[in-house]
Amino acid sequence: MKKRLSAILLACGLSVSMLGGTAFAASATASTETALEQAATEAEAVESELAKDTGETQQETTAVAQPSEVTGDRKYEQLYTAIEQSIEQTLAQVSSLSDDQIAQLKDSGDESATRLIASWDQVREQCGAYQGVDSYTVAEDGTNVTFTDLVNYEKAAADKSKVTVTVTVDMKAQTTTYNWNVQETVGKAIEKAAENTAVGLVNVMLILVLLTLVIGLFRFIPNGSRKKKELEAAEAAAPVGTETAQEPEEEEGADDGEIAAVIAAAVAAYESENGKAPADGFVVRSIRRRGRKSSWQNA
Repeated sequence: MKKRLSAILLACGLSVSMLGGTAFAASATASTETALEQAATEAEAVESELAKDTGETQQETTAVAQPSEVTGDRKYEQLYTAIEQSIEQTLAQVSSLSDDQIAQLKDSGDESATRLIASWDQVREQCGAYQGVDSYTVAEDGTNVTFTDLVNYEKAAADKSKVTVTVTVDMKAQTTTYNWNVQETVGKAIEKAAENTAVGLVNVMLILVLLTLVIGLFRFIPNGSRKKKELEAAEAAAPVGTETAQEPEEEEGADDGEIAAVIAAAVAAYESENGKAPADGFVVRSIRRRGRKSSWQNA
């Protein structure tokens, strides 16, 4: 597979190198046709040799459509079909590479192949299997010829994504560069944004629930210093409350005894004066308070 890809790149380079120089001459048309035939012959010979070595069969070349749009001075118009054919073969070959083959090509030391594989490796998960070129345009700028291919890939088509491959051929330096661009549709972009938003909201809610549970567990953590202070305060307040509660009873008992003695003496004096005093004296059985306010009410 590595040799096959190198052969395709070699064929493209031969086409560019042999046809690029003749395009600047006065007899551009005749020389170009001759160079194309020679390049095609050499490319077929290389492909046949590689097919014998690797046991692979070469796929038949399909007809290449004309570009849908051409801009520039059209100096290399005779080369458009040949270059586009080489581009499509390269796209099909690159799409069929396995992970191991891609790793080998990255380490091959071939600068052109390394750049091509590196660009494809970034988008191959989004693209999928190669299914063909829908259309392409050509733009010339000096010795640079740029092909912009609208390529159909299986996974990208399922995701409704648009894939364009820009291939720039430098006719003077005889170099070719490939760049893939995957453009998602508005609906796909909105779908991804909605997924990211939903994931973010779920994460926030989970964090809030976790924080609520942690805060709720704080009440089960014993606070020794606080309980100790509450017990000390309760013990200090208990004797004071008892003494204050007993003091009014003692005062009330003392007042009752004094009042009873005074009342008994007054009744005895009154009866003595009137000659009605009993022989065994008087006994005060009970005392009822009327209209007397407590000390708390007087305060």
